Amino acid sequence: MGKLLKIILLLLVTGCGSDVVEQKPQVQDPIVEEVPLAFVLRSIEQPVSFAVNDPTVFNPGAELFLKKLAGVDAPLISITDTLFDAPIDIKHVAASYDGQKLLFSLRAPELEDVSDDMQPKWNIWLYDVASETVTPIINDALISEEGDDLFPSFLPDGRILFSSNRQQGNKARLLDEGKPQYQALSDNFREKAITLHVMEQDGTNIKQISFSQGHDLYPTVLQNGKIAFVRFEHRGRNRGLNIYQMDSDGKQLELLFGAHSDFPNDLSVASLKQAPNGQLIIGLRNSESEQFSTDFYYLDTESFMDEGRFHDGEATSDSAFNSALFAASPPEGELSLTGKYHWFSPIFDGSQRNLVVWSQCQVVDPENNNNFLPCTAELLNDENIVAAPDLFGLWIYDEITQTQKPVVLAKRNTLIEEVVVLESINSPLTTEYPSNISLQNEQMGSLHIRSVYDFSGIDTAIPNISAVSDPQLNTERIYAMRIVKPVSIPDRNEYNFSTALFGRSSGQSMRDIIGYAPVAPDGSVYVKVPADMPFAIELLNRDGQRVSQRHENWLQLKSGEERTCNGCHQSTNELPHGKVNQANSINLGAASTLWPGSFGDVDAIVGETMAQSYARVVGIPSLSAEPIFADVWRGGLAAIANNNSSLNNLDTTSPLTEACAARWTNLCRLSIHFPKHIAPLFDLSRPVFDDMGNEIDNYRCLNCHITTDDNGDAQIPAAQLDLSLAASNDNNQHVVAYRELFFNDNEQEVVEGILVDKLVDRLDENGNPVYLVDEDGNLILDENGNPIIEQVTVTIRPPLSVAGANANTGFNLRFSPAGSHGAYLSDAEKSLLWQWLDIGAQYANSPFYSEQD
Repeated sequence: MGKLLKIILLLLVTGCGSDVVEQKPQVQDPIVEEVPLAFVLRSIEQPVSFAVNDPTVFNPGAELFLKKLAGVDAPLISITDTLFDAPIDIKHVAASYDGQKLLFSLRAPELEDVSDDMQPKWNIWLYDVASETVTPIINDALISEEGDDLFPSFLPDGRILFSSNRQQGNKARLLDEGKPQYQALSDNFREKAITLHVMEQDGTNIKQISFSQGHDLYPTVLQNGKIAFVRFEHRGRNRGLNIYQMDSDGKQLELLFGAHSDFPNDLSVASLKQAPNGQLIIGLRNSESEQFSTDFYYLDTESFMDEGRFHDGEATSDSAFNSALFAASPPEGELSLTGKYHWFSPIFDGSQRNLVVWSQCQVVDPENNNNFLPCTAELLNDENIVAAPDLFGLWIYDEITQTQKPVVLAKRNTLIEEVVVLESINSPLTTEYPSNISLQNEQMGSLHIRSVYDFSGIDTAIPNISAVSDPQLNTERIYAMRIVKPVSIPDRNEYNFSTALFGRSSGQSMRDIIGYAPVAPDGSVYVKVPADMPFAIELLNRDGQRVSQRHENWLQLKSGEERTCNGCHQSTNELPHGKVNQANSINLGAASTLWPGSFGDVDAIVGETMAQSYARVVGIPSLSAEPIFADVWRGGLAAIANNNSSLNNLDTTSPLTEACAARWTNLCRLSIHFPKHIAPLFDLSRPVFDDMGNEIDNYRCLNCHITTDDNGDAQIPAAQLDLSLAASNDNNQHVVAYRELFFNDNEQEVVEGILVDKLVDRLDENGNPVYLVDEDGNLILDENGNPIIEQVTVTIRPPLSVAGANANTGFNLRFSPAGSHGAYLSDAEKSLLWQWLDIGAQYANSPFYSEQD
């Protein structure tokens, strides 16, 4: 409470309904007065919306001010008052390292009678202190309106880093895929995904440097040159705010903090910046609240990977939020003697002073409603006390003395925020690692996983990595790795596609398969991966079925980037993972110049993984079109793969094009659609011949799984599964077969030559019949005066799920060599089905899919 008392002693009571907090005369600190600063003054007469998932929200009524001296009497200079005639919005103010320039995001006034998609976008503007000029960074009106540009800051080389939903790189990729250019929605389909970009100070050379289907927000350039940012993720079970970091060109993306952490008091991130001591300062707010109170913490990312866990994986009772700068905000609707803090900006002059926006706790005088009183414990104990409106002023806060002095006095119905200090500070270091020129020319990066059996330092191989590294050992292994990418989903206001294309579940949205890589016996993988796109990895068994959890984080590689990681990670495992400088892998690599048990034409270097040895001898392999690989470790480099399961062997339309089958490039995609690639399997004739060549049977699916027999009479389809390809009555945008495979159905029977839903007596939880009653609760009787038992349909659960091929145990057993349908499907057909099931079993994997294509 000593800190609180010191603060209160510096304040004067606001009296008689005055709009301005008065301040006792004080001698200003000369050091403080020499600090120039800028801030946004916002009108809050109308409600202001704060949404962490949508920073593009427009709150008109903001103005940017410059104050050349921090003294309370120093004049305010408006930077933006003459730019527009109507109210504008301003946020995300940042200063250059020499203190001579300001960047900020501005949204022009609302246009009347214009739809939301035609309203002005957020643009980045620059203010030059010396010339007192303010100009938009991008002068071309068409280019500036291609997206919302937010959170600008300067990179050490003078370029501008910013977040934007313009998705410059993503749109270029769409063009390469033959699709129209548009801004993709995030994984929750609510807003356009926001990613990190860089550009020159003249607005040219715009490049996207982060690639995900979430929102990359609050980017800040750290003193070591890394870019820290908050990623709002919502894919599958991975939903929430995590802090990442990367180099300024997008290389070396890694999780910095928070994969398994909640922020204090379940708050959302409202700001992220670095303090002079090197620690991150994180501002947290309740995103559902309309109050402007923000909690500020020092976040110790140097020591902690998660709340309660150090980088080495050791658990601790210590907190990563090791120091709250101020008392926590009061709960919604309550008061606190400490008042409310809204903004925090450090001053880098070594004085341990900071700029804060603070509102004193005040209440309405019980004896005079026009007068406000400072809060006391006695007043707050009065259950009839009423809170006075907030009055946020700008203060200099001294961490050493825990006192604060006024800089800008509070005024009713205004809010001060986005405060920055215009001071000369050292530029951050530069951390752009050199690129591999050969990979860069191919628009590729390389990914080296030392062992897929290394799960955060735990050996999951059976019996262990050392043993399975012997290729002669017959054991369950991971044989291949699949690379998948998200299909960009457009806003339905721009392209009104049918959501029925997602199929049974939109949880996996739409997916393309980028390709496959072999996994060496020791679990290592070394492969080229197309650059500048979000991707995820899946681990496959010998049959090409996913046996790993779905990877719920989007990875990326930049052109020329060479990335090595130790192993893999499960969402339920809280141990650290994905760190660039993570501890050594448990796969120690070769112990000599030979690989025990191998054919012998791939030599080893001590410490190498098997995939490294192969890449050194043969070259880093590109992705393959299919999960089919020669066993080079048993058969040597001349070994030939078994191509029985190749999609080239399909008798129906294959998703594998001839060009990509011949040579898989970074533009190739395996895009699987149910109507085009899966449904034709059901109608395919599958004749069975005897030794004389006579047809003795036909395994065509629709011979049995259909509602009419050869004479046109009604029949119960085999296993109550109708695989007909007519439009479904439940959803005419799906065919019957798809609905029957993935949705609950009613058991049917033939009654008097008609196929109808089977009805049975309804029973209660005790097994007793349930009788029909009227609206008054009286039994309804039949013509014989007997009560009528309620009839209900019998539900049949679907035979398939979207959880993945390996999860569909019944299907796998039925079509195994010893199963009832063991000879019905070819290896190629099963491979197609397994790939489709693994990526989500969507009805189509393109929002532009049409059955007329």
